[in-house]
Formats: sequence, structure tokens, C-alpha cells
Amino acid sequence: MRINRNNHQKPTFHPLGDFLNPALALLGQGLKKSPIGQKLDFANHPYLCKGLCKYNPIACNKSCNLSPTI
Repeated sequence: MRINRNNHQKPTFHPLGDFLNPALALLGQGLKKSPIGQKLDFANHPYLCKGLCKYNPIACNKSCNLSPTI
């Protein structure tokens, strides 16, 4: 978590970094050990599929075998 502070300001948090760090930590060793160029399979990570389908329906169909949500 990064915090920006000036002498007269309250701390400012960066929500994108706060969101990504725990999500990447949950993936853990699975992605670290995967060979370069290997297609990622999100079927075992439904929380990732849900976000993927919301923002990228084409990738959703290929990776998760789920119908996109609008």
C-alpha cells in the first residue's frame, strides 16, 4: 500500500494497487511456476472469471467458459 502525504494533507491511498496486490497474492505460486507463453486457465479462479467477463466478454468465453455479464 502506497501513501502520499504532504505536511497538511491526509493520507491518500491508491485503490488500484490496494486491489491488485491481494488478488495477485491469492494466485500465488500458480502463475510464478507457469512456463512463459502458456495460456492461463481461470476456470479454477471464479472470482477472476467474474471480473474478466464483466470487462472483456471475448476473453471470458475463451478462458472461463462462462457467459458474459453486462
